[in-house]
Amino acid sequence: MGIEPNVGFEKFPLQSVRVGERVYVVFGKLYQRAPLCGRIVRYDLKSPFVVILKLDDGRYVLNDECQFREM
Repeated sequence: MGIEPNVGFEKFPLQSVRVGERVYVVFGKLYQRAPLCGRIVRYDLKSPFVVILKLDDGRYVLNDECQFREM
């Protein structure tokens, strides 16, 4: 991890209006299986451009670990 000027103890980058939106999530080449469902909990519009998804089973994943689309 590096140091990001937009992230601090009480400071986060500007967040998208998509935060809280329900999404379908698939991993790797598993797109042929039924997708998992989840919710966007972080969607940075400025550096470091992190997107965090919370799956309905309680797991958290980053957008570079999966593919997602709106429900």
